Amino acid sequence: MTTLKEGLNEIRQKERSDLSINQKFIKALLVFIFGAVMGVLAKYTDGTLIGLIGTYLGIWIFIATLISVHSKTPEEAALHVFAFFVAMLLAYYIYSMKLFGFFPSYYFLG
Repeated sequence: MTTLKEGLNEIRQKERSDLSINQKFIKALLVFIFGAVMGVLAKYTDGTLIGLIGTYLGIWIFIATLISVHSKTPEEAALHVFAFFVAMLLAYYIYSMKLFGFFPSYYFLG
């Protein structure tokens, strides 16, 4: 009988990333920038028909899944998805602050 960890290792082998530290940083920065663009786009389209797509959780889960699938290792996937969501939320609420003149810290911290 195999353990759960051995069974999961058979499904997806852990790949070694051959990228240098600079390349990893640039890749994470690109994901961060993509998250910021998506955050601004989500706020810009609020209240429109296109903006309704961003209100559903499924689109954000789909994007996070795509980001994680295109990462070499599980650690990179976790870092990239985290960077994406942090950038998306920051951009969304900073853009809201610029538009409306106040920062909803209660919602941001929640």
